[in-house]
Amino acid sequence: MSFARHSTNGLPAQDRAGHWHGVIAEAYFPLHLSFRDAGHFEGSLEMRTLGDVGLSRLRTEPVQYERQKHHISATTEEQYLITIPLRSPVEFRQLGREVRCDPGGFLLERGDEPYRFSYGSANDLCVLKVAKSLLSEKLRDPDRFCAVVFNGREGLGGLFTTMAQQVEQIAADQAGSVLGRHLIELLALSL
Repeated sequence: MSFARHSTNGLPAQDRAGHWHGVIAEAYFPLHLSFRDAGHFEGSLEMRTLGDVGLSRLRTEPVQYERQKHHISATTEEQYLITIPLRSPVEFRQLGREVRCDPGGFLLERGDEPYRFSYGSANDLCVLKVAKSLLSEKLRDPDRFCAVVFNGREGLGGLFTTMAQQVEQIAADQAGSVLGRHLIELLALSL
């Protein structure tokens, strides 16, 4: 398991936005970011790899992320982001759908299609990054679940969101790949 931590703490105000663009591109993929107040923006990101699954905890001030066509042209492998908002709602638009996901829910984002993802208040997000090939082994046509809000409070969805948050806090090197596989299986069951 690999681990990385990034933060805007200690950076000069004029360097924060540029630094955060690089952090997000490394963690997920290239995106266009729009900040409510770039000079006062604060953010932290903790990333870990659990076998074939990326798991991160993203805490930031309000921001909008856009995946545009020119970002996708060099894409070699399709990826999904599964986002669990923990503090405030997120707005998401992709594939002609526009949804609001409140804390207690989760949603899938397709990385090889344009989208817009934003939140108007400071937020805390738990995010999984999964290759389409891996999710497709467990779930027929995962694209049909994109831009749909799922219940993360009850049933299997609740178990999935709770496990993702717990794994994010306690994952150990030797257990990482097993926990990553279990998260994907639980995600597929909950969808």
